[in-house]
Amino acid sequence: AALAALQEWFIKMDMNRSGTVEYSEYAVSCFMVDKDANPKTIEEDFDRMDIRGTGRVSWTAFLRFYGQLLDAIPRPLEEKVHLVKSKSIALSNSVENALVLGGFHLITSVEHVQQLLESRFSGSEDE
Repeated sequence: AALAALQEWFIKMDMNRSGTVEYSEYAVSCFMVDKDANPKTIEEDFDRMDIRGTGRVSWTAFLRFYGQLLDAIPRPLEEKVHLVKSKSIALSNSVENALVLGGFHLITSVEHVQQLLESRFSGSEDE
C-alpha cells in the first residue's frame, strides 16, 4: 500500500510525463502541497535524491529517499500510507484548481513551471 501511494505521488509530480521528476516539477509540487514550503529544504531534498546531479529524479531514487523518510517515522504503516495519499490528493486538487483558475494554462510546459519558480525564488537568495 505504501509503495502504491508513493508511486501515485511520483506520477502526479511527473507533470511532463517523462518518467522522471525534474527539479522544477518537484519544487512546484512541493509548493502546491505546502504554500509555506521552504525553498532551501526543497532544493536540499531534491539534491539528496538527484545523486548524479542530472536535474532529474528517477522513480528508484524517489522511492529510496521517501522510503527512508517513511521508515524513520515512528507511526503505524496505515498512518504513513495516509500521509503519502494526502499529499498526492493535495497535489491533484491544487493542480485541478490551478488549471481551472488559469484557464488550463498554468501547468502546460516546463518553461511555464520555471517561470513560476523564478517568480517564487526571486529575491530569496542572499547576495
